[in-house]
Formats: sequence, structure tokens, C-alpha cells
Amino acid sequence: MPADVPLTVEQRILEAATRLTPGGIPCAPSETALLHELRRATSARRAGVAVDMALAAGVVDLARLREAARGRRRLPAVASYAIERACAECRSPKESEMLQVWEGDLRFPRPLMNREVIDLSGRVIAVVDLVEDASGTYGEYKGAAHRSRDRQRRDEARAAALRDVGLEGFVIVAGDSERVWRQRMQSARSRASWLPAGERPWRLGRFVPAPPLAHPDEAVSDAMMLDHYRSLE
Repeated sequence: MPADVPLTVEQRILEAATRLTPGGIPCAPSETALLHELRRATSARRAGVAVDMALAAGVVDLARLREAARGRRRLPAVASYAIERACAECRSPKESEMLQVWEGDLRFPRPLMNREVIDLSGRVIAVVDLVEDASGTYGEYKGAAHRSRDRQRRDEARAAALRDVGLEGFVIVAGDSERVWRQRMQSARSRASWLPAGERPWRLGRFVPAPPLAHPDEAVSDAMMLDHYRSLE
């Protein structure tokens, strides 16, 4: 390509392509491919989800992604937003959206994602999707995997255990509008205890990543996730 001819996005990807093995298939680095995908994002929210899920899958490195982004001219605003606020601890698209509403729309401080909640005896009570330690607020997204009778019963017992140690929660379910999300987040945070660290009857433990899902069948994957959650209860 002549030096005086501007490169298209696709040509820049091809120039950055590497070969997996001698004579192998040209492959763009994951960070380059993600930057290209972010140009196609229809909203900042979707761009944020794309980055978070790529990080959760371990297919990109955030430091390398940001370095690659600095070398791009005219990066779309939605891509810059997604890379700047990226979070590697969201385990699902809905968790990423929930985090973006919490800190982007409501301007609350960034919470922790997928952390163990531990009581004073050292027992792990639950792993919650979102938790703000300063206020004692947690949030959960409940999708289709939570609809069975057994799962609902366990969810209620789990919520009671979290209340018993003073945590205030909100729940988001499929079909809720983001206006409802914001209302529930604000309401829960306003009801929270805001106890000093030394007075809390709970503490936060380690980040718990999603278990690997090796089987392509969705039903098998759902069963594996349920087994994983049961092991944490």
C-alpha cells in the first residue's frame, strides 16, 4: 500500500495481522479485532459490554487494548468510553450493563463485582454480582436460571442471610427498564446501613470468576453454572 494513500479500518487490521504458525492463517491480534468491533457498536452501553465480555473471556489484555487504542486516530466516542471504564470482573452482559448504570448513569463510585460475602465466623454467605462496601449495598441480576422452584427457594434463603448481616440489596430481572434499575439502586443505597468498616458484621472476600463452560450445549452449560452456584451456598 503506498504511503500517501489513507488506510481503511480493514486495511489497518490486515497490516496488523500476525500468523499463528509459519504458513498459517493470518489473524489480527485480539485487541485489534476488538477495536474494529467497537467501531460497529450502536451505543456506548453495547460497547462497554463488548469490552467487559472480551476481558471476562480472557481474549484481550486491558493494558494492551488501551495501548492499541492510543495508536488509533479518530476512535469513536463509544469506543473510548468503553475502554476507559472497562471492568474485567463482570461475568455476564447484564452485569456489565448493571455496572454501567450504577456508575455511569447514577454517578455512584465503582463497586466490586462478583465478590464473596463472608460473615464474622468466616462462612461464605454468597457471591453477589455487585457490592459497594462503603454503603453495604449489593445488587443481583436474576435471569432464566433463577426461575425454577428450587433456585427461587435458595435465592430467598440467600437474601435472608445477606439481610441478617446488614447488607441491603436490589434485584434486576429480565424485562425491567433501566429507569426501574436506577430507582431500585437508589432506593437500596438510601436504605443501606453505611457502617464503618470496624462495625460491619460481614466482610468481602475474593473475586470469583465464572467457571469454564466446556460444553457447547446451552442446557449443559446452565446445569454447570447451577452446580457452581450451589457449591458457593
